[in-house]
Amino acid sequence: MKISILHISDLHKEATDNYNNLFQSMKDDCDKYTKKGIRMPEIIVVSGDLIKGGTQNEIRKQYEEVTEFLNKLVGFFLTGDKIKIIIVPGNHDIDWNVSRESMQKEIDDNTDGFINRKKENAVKLFQKDSQVRWSWQEFCFYKIKNIDKYNERFLLFAEFYSTFYGTEYSSNPQEQFHIHDISQLKVAFVAFNSCYNNDHLNFSGTIKPDCITKASDELRRLHNLGRILIAVWHHNTIGLPFENNYMDKRILRSMIDKHIQIGLHGHQHKCQVSFENKNVFSDDKILIISSGTLYGNRVALPAGTKRQYNIIEIDTGNDKATITIHSREDKSQDEYDIPSWGEGRIDDSSDSLWTTEINLPPQPPIETILDSIIRETEQDGNYDLGISKLLGLDVTNPMVRKFLLDYLERISNYGLIFEHFKTPQNNEEAISLINAVLEMNDSMKKKEVLGIPFINDSQDASVKQLFQHLKN
Repeated sequence: MKISILHISDLHKEATDNYNNLFQSMKDDCDKYTKKGIRMPEIIVVSGDLIKGGTQNEIRKQYEEVTEFLNKLVGFFLTGDKIKIIIVPGNHDIDWNVSRESMQKEIDDNTDGFINRKKENAVKLFQKDSQVRWSWQEFCFYKIKNIDKYNERFLLFAEFYSTFYGTEYSSNPQEQFHIHDISQLKVAFVAFNSCYNNDHLNFSGTIKPDCITKASDELRRLHNLGRILIAVWHHNTIGLPFENNYMDKRILRSMIDKHIQIGLHGHQHKCQVSFENKNVFSDDKILIISSGTLYGNRVALPAGTKRQYNIIEIDTGNDKATITIHSREDKSQDEYDIPSWGEGRIDDSSDSLWTTEINLPPQPPIETILDSIIRETEQDGNYDLGISKLLGLDVTNPMVRKFLLDYLERISNYGLIFEHFKTPQNNEEAISLINAVLEMNDSMKKKEVLGIPFINDSQDASVKQLFQHLKN
């Protein structure tokens, strides 16, 4: 099986730019790279910084614009299926206005009490989950005076998320993750917020450890079902000297423990690929891939870099998957309104693609997979999702066919019954197929079913009766 991921990040659209120009350029580029043999993406990852930021009115307007753009991408690449787009927040998606409102400045009153508080704050500044901040601009300490207000800095992102997905984005930092299981492609994504504790005075990225823990049971279940696990967050995990805006990479060890094999992020505004090992004695590792700035101008772009995005292809074999990263780069001069995409560069090399391998998780018996699908479907009553997962399996398998037919009949999806059972393997399938065609009352489909040898030759009384009814 081969799948393709469109990995975009750090949109940073200027007010004078137009998403229609960007969207059309990406459609045009899709024509270019698919003609060269690169697979058209069927999954989209957006690893943060959907907007540029500003006042609350400006932020809301920017989210309205990016919502329209993302909906167009989903329509073009994913035929409208939002299960296959994964979105996480970045530092520009935080409302710094709320961040400022939640904090109180430590006022120098020239007393011994202030000097003592200053010493205490200097110690607390570097403690875990500290609510003390230091402003280099004002050369003073701030304290988070209202933690509930502080957590509301994600409120406008949450509004966008709810509008786009129809799903709540929690204000509780311990619950700011989502798992997207794309069962038919045998891959699952866990989307983390790496902006926990990130604000206008603290630029470093952090994933709340509780999110990893809370995701553990579901990630273990998906791993046992043979899914390739991919994590998505925003911040890079290593930075240059004197930088403090990257994420503590110790969290990667926990991801490796949860069988996550690939990590996708943005933030550093360039395409880069690396491996992170659990330790020097272990072969367990995670492949880290970053994407550049999709639509920013020179203000957002590091020196010597261009607008950029990735196409990531995953080709699964028996026990290994081949991962190929294709860098796409804007070749226009001075970040023109309409990008002109071509082959890009990965890191500081001149190469536009890079290939490696990862080990595939062990594939479980079909009985284990079916048990999981049936249990979830019956519990949630979501037969459409159950059908989608069953169609990702071998539909020639008798057990898969049995439950697929049952679910299709429950929701009266006669079109899919005709599509997947027009070569019936038993009388039960033949009866369902004839009934489906009778319900659709399509003369062409009736004619096709009347010519099926299994139905013509069947000696089953019910099949023969329905066959005569179909002929009439």
